[in-house]
Amino acid sequence: MTALGELNADVQELHVRMQPTDFRAPDTTAAAAYFRERLTAPNVLVLLADEDGQALGYLYAEEQRLEADAFRQSSNVLHIHHLCTHPARRRSGIGRALMTTAEQHAASRSLDTLRLNTGSFNTDAQRFFGRLGYEPYRIRLMRRP
Repeated sequence: MTALGELNADVQELHVRMQPTDFRAPDTTAAAAYFRERLTAPNVLVLLADEDGQALGYLYAEEQRLEADAFRQSSNVLHIHHLCTHPARRRSGIGRALMTTAEQHAASRSLDTLRLNTGSFNTDAQRFFGRLGYEPYRIRLMRRP
């Protein structure tokens, strides 16, 4: 849990810098507690990449099984909440390996879609996911009064 909290700090700092009204400053202790609580849920997937005991990256995702209703089809989704690679190890294949493992997990659980969100400011992430075959499917807008 400590490793997850520490890895998250760099990405969290980017979010705070770009959208300070929406995101909180990194708190590795709070992040570790959050992950500890979430890991008890049966629909949560957390992957940790390490090398010789050093945490290099993680992926945190949640299975979401949505029933059909009057407006949408049913879907079985793996929603990827976080993907993080240690800054010194970016562009080394860790993120790709975590995503590949998540895709294999989704297939083994009969999930038909993988989804994720990324900030409009995070063009590096958008390029990375685009190289993996992910494409925009929804645009979210906001306005503050």
